[in-house]
Amino acid sequence: MHIVVVDVPADRGGALSILNDFYNFVKDHGQRDQWTFIVSTPELEACDHIQVVRLPWIRKSLLHRLGWDYCLAGRRIKKYRPDVIFSLQNIPIPFSQVPNIVYVHQSLPFQNVKRYSFFDRRERSMAFYQHVIGRLIKAGVRRANQVIVQSSWMKLAMIDQTQIQENKVAVIPPELIMPEIDRCSLKTGYPIQMNRFFYPAGASHYKNHHCILQAARILLDRGYKDFTIEFTMNKDDNSLARELYTDAQQLEDCIRFIGPLARSDVYKKFAESVLLFPSYIETVGLPLIEARMIGGVILASNCNFSQENLAGYENARFFDPMDPLALTQEMEFIMQGGWSYSLPSGTPSRVNSGWQPVLNLIKECVVPT
Repeated sequence: MHIVVVDVPADRGGALSILNDFYNFVKDHGQRDQWTFIVSTPELEACDHIQVVRLPWIRKSLLHRLGWDYCLAGRRIKKYRPDVIFSLQNIPIPFSQVPNIVYVHQSLPFQNVKRYSFFDRRERSMAFYQHVIGRLIKAGVRRANQVIVQSSWMKLAMIDQTQIQENKVAVIPPELIMPEIDRCSLKTGYPIQMNRFFYPAGASHYKNHHCILQAARILLDRGYKDFTIEFTMNKDDNSLARELYTDAQQLEDCIRFIGPLARSDVYKKFAESVLLFPSYIETVGLPLIEARMIGGVILASNCNFSQENLAGYENARFFDPMDPLALTQEMEFIMQGGWSYSLPSGTPSRVNSGWQPVLNLIKECVVPT
């Protein structure tokens, strides 16, 4: 069987991580089939069962990308005579006669918490993805033979907004392999009285760091001085990081920019600190799952992904991510010891997670010859 994998937008961040993860899985576990990976700039290594086609020119501009997607992709891929096309770029390949499976990991068009505006300069890029790219994703979902998403809330939202059949969407969570690490040492039944808070997230508007800064300001105004909040970014990461750093300078020494951490150090923070998670646009929200498995204390945005990942977990509380006062009250509650720690019971469902179920689904979609 010949499978063509297409992911030309991936060149950094989470999209590149997904591409690399799937490529590494295929390299180790896909030897029975022939694979062609069509990418833009990533330098994947070819081997006996993997051919790599690099097309860096696609990343030159939006027009180059649209020209590829809607003029060239179908004809170019046809030359490889695939049995199935697997798109990792949220939309299927148009004008193709072979089965198309699309992996949708962009949640922005399906969330209902924030509507971005083209009239706000800071929101224009997000508005473009939400309203323009989002329409293309939803149209592509209707055309695809099969759709894969990472969470149940995404499946429900997708079905509601595109009116596709339920059996057309498969939920396959990303694989999570936790190393042997120290669990949270809080004692069951004792008050949770903690003053160290931690937020592992890069500087993006939807990550909502401003909510934390405003909550910190309110706490300082109320006389709280002995607390710290750590952000895993550097002050010069991007323009938003610089803006956040400037605002944080007005909050005494409670906000610390500690830069990116190794995963082992992040897990240690989950065990020793309160995880703050005010982000309101996530497909999965992996830190919530990781902190839960460690038994950490969590304050999370009251959103679909948070409710799904933290269902039944007693050591998490939710707040309105658009209301800094709501976060302030939860942080104050913890610092005053108003909440008792519970022995964690149950874990988030990880059934059929990882790439093997994806590979199985790809093979099921091949039309017998």
